[in-house]
Amino acid sequence: MKRLIVLCVIFVLVISTVGCNQSERKPSYIDFINELKIHQNGISYSIKDIDGNGTEDLIVLNNTSLSVYTYKNKILSVGEHKFLTGTVRFFYSDKLDFPGIFYFTASGGINHYGYMTITNDEFCVEELWTEDYSGISESKNKITEISKDKDLIKESKRQYEAGNDISFVKTNID
Repeated sequence: MKRLIVLCVIFVLVISTVGCNQSERKPSYIDFINELKIHQNGISYSIKDIDGNGTEDLIVLNNTSLSVYTYKNKILSVGEHKFLTGTVRFFYSDKLDFPGIFYFTASGGINHYGYMTITNDEFCVEELWTEDYSGISESKNKITEISKDKDLIKESKRQYEAGNDISFVKTNID
């Protein structure tokens, strides 16, 4: 009987310790989002680990500006990217090799495709490839690959064609 009680106590301690570690990796961004929406009306957000380090990141969309925050003992701003056009779409991949955010924009007769992630604690934005749909570049090849990472380009195309757009949660001032 004593062994059973000891085993139960050990089990409860292990479960509570695991729970504490998981809560450290999955921060609650709710208070932070509520503070943001006081100063910025109509923001939208999504939460996902975009660098594969086990900590979920907060992705905030405000008009055409995308900001990324992470948690390391407190909420930290990682970076921001302002898109110059309102024609922008964002995609998450279901493949672990691509934890970041794929994006699509259209401007000046050209479709732009890229990838955003966190590398060495910095927000990185990389244009992957372009597609000239208007003939403005006067190139015979409508597709221009900018990145040397063929797998990243292939996944970008797959996400766009599948229409796997991120579902951002919209906020409003209460």
